[in-house]
Amino acid sequence: MTLPSEPTTTSSDIIIRASSFGGCDRAILASLYGEPKKPTTAKQQEAFDRGNAAEDKILARIAKENSTKVVDQQLELTHRIQIGDISFALQGHIDGRLDTHSMAIAEAKCLNKQSTEKFLRDPIKYHRKYTFQASIYAYLLQRHYDLPQTPAIIFGIYNWELKKYHVNSYPTFHTWEEIEARLYRIASYFFGHTYPEFCNEYSFFCDYTLCNKEPAPIEPPSELDQLLATYQSLKDQTEIAKQAVLDNVSTRSDFPIRTATHTITQTAASTYQSIDAEKARILLGDKYEEVLVSKTRSASFTIRSKSSGSNIS
Repeated sequence: MTLPSEPTTTSSDIIIRASSFGGCDRAILASLYGEPKKPTTAKQQEAFDRGNAAEDKILARIAKENSTKVVDQQLELTHRIQIGDISFALQGHIDGRLDTHSMAIAEAKCLNKQSTEKFLRDPIKYHRKYTFQASIYAYLLQRHYDLPQTPAIIFGIYNWELKKYHVNSYPTFHTWEEIEARLYRIASYFFGHTYPEFCNEYSFFCDYTLCNKEPAPIEPPSELDQLLATYQSLKDQTEIAKQAVLDNVSTRSDFPIRTATHTITQTAASTYQSIDAEKARILLGDKYEEVLVSKTRSASFTIRSKSSGSNIS
C-alpha cells in the first residue's frame, strides 16, 4: 500500500523508534514518558559492539547473494500519524536497501546460535521486534520513493557462534493496519499517562526497571483440592440418586428399591473410602505406609415408606 505524504518531524512530535515498536508496550511508554534507563551492562555493550562490527560484512553478503549493491545505508525514514491533538512519528534508520528496481529492504542482524535458529524457525514468534521494525521500514521506504508496491525484506543473519551467514527474503510480516492499531493502543495509554498492568513482551535487555513485570502465575489446583472437588461432586450425585429412589417409591410399586439402594450404597461407600485413603496418602506423604488405617468411611442408608415420612440418612 502507498502511504500518504507527510511533513518531516517537528519538535512537537512524539517519536517512536521503529526498532522498539515491536517490543513491550510498557517499555515504549517508559521511553515516551522520559523514564531514566538502566545503565548499559557489559553483556549488552558486547552484543552492540559485535553487531556494529558485523553489519558491513552482513550487508556485503546480502549484496553478493542478490548480485547487486546495498545503498541508502542509514537512510532516515519517518511517518507521522495524528491521533487527537498529538502527532506520533514512527522513525528509524534502515541498514540499507538493494540497488534494484524493487528496492528491497536490507536488514543485518548478528545473533547467537539459539537466536538464529529461532529466527529461521518463526521470525514473528521469536523476534517480533525485528519483524515489526523491518515491516515499518518497508512501508516507509515505499512512501519515501512513492513505489507502487511495498518492498520485500531481505534479512541477513550472521550466526557469530558458528560463523555462518543466512540470507532470506520475506514479504512484510505485519500489515500497515496492524501497525496502526498497535500505535493507537500505545496512544490510549499515553493520553492518560498510564501503563498496561503487565509486560506483553519479555526482553532480556530491558532498559527500564519497571519492565519484565509478569502476571502472578495461576497455581493449578493441588492434588488434594482436586480430590476434594471429586468427593463433593460424588456426594452431590449420591444425594440426587437417593432422591430419585424416593420419588420412584411413591409412583411405582414395582421399582426395585432394594437393588437400587444397595448399588448406590456400595458405590458411595467404595468411592468415599478410596478418596479418604488417597487424602491420607497425600497428607501423610512418606509416612503413609507406616500408618495403619483402622477405619474407613462407610455409607449407610435407611429407607422408610414415603407415606410414613420417607427419608434417607
